[in-house]
Amino acid sequence: MLEGGEPILYQGQLVGAMGVSGVKSFEDAEIAQVAIEKFLAKQS
Repeated sequence: MLEGGEPILYQGQLVGAMGVSGVKSFEDAEIAQVAIEKFLAKQS
């Protein structure tokens, strides 16, 4: 998988994905992961 593309897993199920681009690839991945964590925190 390319950095910046992250799967979204909710309760062990793949429910989507997020892609981020625009900065260095490792930063894209970090931004995507933080965004997913914040999104999933609101689902609980």
